[in-house]
Amino acid sequence: MREIPYTIRSKFFRVIEDDLHRHRSQINAGLAVQIILKPGGYNGDTIVAIRSRNSLTFETDWPGRDYTRFPQRIRAAATALHYCQFQGLFRIIHKDGMLVIQAIQSKVSR
Repeated sequence: MREIPYTIRSKFFRVIEDDLHRHRSQINAGLAVQIILKPGGYNGDTIVAIRSRNSLTFETDWPGRDYTRFPQRIRAAATALHYCQFQGLFRIIHKDGMLVIQAIQSKVSR
């Protein structure tokens, strides 16, 4: 697993954060949540680890070397998960504006 910094700014962050709040119970139940964003962006399918002890970065199985090439919508989703106080492992998929988030192993602090 490699570490990627949480995003500082993203036009997708609020939309993702709002949907995470709305679908908290589905995420806690391990169900996949779909979030529709503007078409485009890098496609990706990755596992991220959100840890409460680390407020600067998340871990991922993404194989790239240059984190600036990491799919920004997935990065925004990881940041939103952290801000919504989710913890654990999540699969995040992005394909042309469709974001899918599913807990693999998680807990929520509130």
